Amino acid sequence: LINLNYLDLKENQLFGSLPGQLGDLKSLNSLLLGRNNFTGKIPSNLSQLTSLKVLDLSENKISGEIPSTLANANKLQILLLHHNFLNGNIPESFSTLSRLMELDLSYNNLTGRIPPLQHVQDCESFQGNKFLHSCPDPYSLPPAGLPYPLDVHKSRKHSKMKSLIIATAASVSVVLGVLLVILYGVTIVRKGLG
Repeated sequence: LINLNYLDLKENQLFGSLPGQLGDLKSLNSLLLGRNNFTGKIPSNLSQLTSLKVLDLSENKISGEIPSTLANANKLQILLLHHNFLNGNIPESFSTLSRLMELDLSYNNLTGRIPPLQHVQDCESFQGNKFLHSCPDPYSLPPAGLPYPLDVHKSRKHSKMKSLIIATAASVSVVLGVLLVILYGVTIVRKGLG
């Protein structure tokens, strides 16, 4: 098992605590344990999985704080911890996860502020946490000269919306133009018959 690099046990009605021995699977790059009934805390030794790219512990009954050492698994690209009973703050160390492209911490009991994350797509990743600030403070500085992630997302969203409005207006104009031509043609035919 030491050379195992993919472990998918999601949706199996597994229960009990997450075994600490998971941290011994050094070659593991995907650990998918979502949609089970796991309880207890996230083992801190998951931080030893330095090849880990995908961690899905979503939709379980995991409680306690998110270990700040989880950021030591610095190849993480997808981290799904939503729909659990996690509490405490989001670790500041998560701002160092430069490869993290998808993060979902929604529907937990997290508190405090959201640290500046390098690749946050939107605020939906944090919803359902009653005492967590819903979005990062727009006045806080991004890490080391990077554009603020939510501003980039908002500008992309606005340009998509603008494109959608322009495309809709163009479509309506074409339809109106066709209707006018048809009405004009009908009027000419009626005059010719009358």
